[in-house]
Amino acid sequence: MSRFSSKEELLANAESARTRLDTLLAAMPDDAKLAEATDGMTTKDFVAPRTEWGRMALSWYAQAKAGGSPAVPAEGYS
Repeated sequence: MSRFSSKEELLANAESARTRLDTLLAAMPDDAKLAEATDGMTTKDFVAPRTEWGRMALSWYAQAKAGGSPAVPAEGYS
């Protein structure tokens, strides 16, 4: 069962979470973003691919809503 009772509530929560993430990343010194955080990964290594997959998901949704048949994953990804 969803913890959100409306689309507006879901979107408000997503916006709030994104704002918190942006604030946290902005507060980090640049050298800390490139320092190893865990398992050889930096903060940048962790955030960048998730951002790109999020963009692709929004693109797939828009293409499907317009009646298209998007390539999932996008061309060049596996």
